[in-house]
Parts: sequence; C-alpha cells; structure tokens
Amino acid sequence: MPNGVMLKTLDGHTDTVTALDISQESRWLVSGGKDRTLRLWDTVSGALIWSVEAHKADITAVAISPDTQSIVSSSEDGTLKVWNLQTGALMHTLTSPSPVATPVTAVTYGGTPNRVVSANSDNQLQVWDLRTRQIRRTFAGHDAPIVSLRMADEHTLFSFGEDRTLVWNLEQEGLMRAFPESSAQPVATLLNQHRAVTVNNDGNIRVWSPQGNLMATMPSKCAKNASVVLSPNHRYLVGFSPDKRLRIWQMSARAIP
Repeated sequence: MPNGVMLKTLDGHTDTVTALDISQESRWLVSGGKDRTLRLWDTVSGALIWSVEAHKADITAVAISPDTQSIVSSSEDGTLKVWNLQTGALMHTLTSPSPVATPVTAVTYGGTPNRVVSANSDNQLQVWDLRTRQIRRTFAGHDAPIVSLRMADEHTLFSFGEDRTLVWNLEQEGLMRAFPESSAQPVATLLNQHRAVTVNNDGNIRVWSPQGNLMATMPSKCAKNASVVLSPNHRYLVGFSPDKRLRIWQMSARAIP
C-alpha cells in the first residue's frame, strides 16, 4: 500500500479542472478545465508539454486515444475537438448537424483510434468515424443527462447517466443491458474488465459486475465533482472531492475476483 506521500503538484490551470485522462502506459496526463484550456503533462517529470486555448466554453471531458497519438476534448460549446498528442495541433473539429448546438457532456474513444463516442445534453449518444468526420449511428435510451462514458472492451460501451447505467454493443447497434436504478446519479465512475464503480449522490460507492449485479456497497464522503480511480491490483479505490481530501478504500473480498 502506498505511504500517502504526494509525488507532484501540477500547476497551470487558472480555474477548476473538470476533466482528466491518463495514457495506457501512464506516461501522459491530459487535463481540461473551466479556463477552457487543454494541457498535456509528463507524469514522470511533471513538466507541462503544451497548453492550448481549446474551446469557447468549459471543457467537459477529455480522452487519450488507444494508440496514444491523439486526444479528444468535449465542451459546453457543443463541439468535439481532436488534437495531436505530441504537438497539440488541432486535427479535427466535430459539430453535431443539429440546427441548435447542444453541450457535449461526455466523450471517449470507442475502442479504436478512429472511433469516438460522445453524449449530448439531449441524452443521446453519437458514434463518430474520425476518418470521415461523420456520425455513424445514434443511440437513445437515457431519460436524463449522461455523466460519463467508459469502454469495457473494443465493442462494449457503458454510459453512466443520472437516470441509470446502460451497456451498449457498438458493432451490433443495440442496447445489451440496463443496470438497476440504484446506479443512477453517479458523480464519478470507473470501469475495468472486472467491475464498474459508481460514486453516487446518496454518498455511497457501489461496485457492479459487468452483468449489472451489485457486488458491494461502501459509504463514502465524496460529493459532487468527485473523482475516483482503482489501483492496478484492483484492491484499493482512491477518491478526491472538493473538500480537498484524498480518501482510500480497501475493496471488500466480495468485490475482488
């Protein structure tokens, strides 16, 4: 178990940081915030690699591509933007064909570097092909805003909403399953091949099987705008919330495969 010593502080944003993602090999960290800037950090040295004025409104989500070559960001300005990870150069701007621009609430790469999935404030999911910059398909199923998107594997998407959690097959164009309503209103989410975790507005952390069965419930003091991450050995859950406290939970034996 780590001894709790802070390793680095990354300074640069001038307003609240609203989005983070880390590359698969843990070398790069991308951050976005209410200051509308996107920043790339070297996790080894803590150095800022680049910073760009990315959007015209708050950044809502960021994601690093599976091949670590690009970054996608979403914003309340209704756009998605794809950036070169190495240089910070803008590669694509994606805008929904809807006559009225709606804020984008979440985004993730859809299992490959050429596919992006986004969620809009109209509660729909859009699957984009970056090669054509066109929407390939649209999914509807949520009755409330979608908080975050996570890929379980190359084809399976979890959409975490204020109403519930839904699981989709991006290739078969269909809803696979719906989690119980107790998965609703997550303020933070995470997912790996063994479990999905939701930190909910009722103050509880819930651990779910990929099939939607509740595996464990743990009380927490995390509030809105919390962030959670699971340790590589799947035994510890780390959460940070606006009260400026970092909390560590040991996962119960029941929740560990």
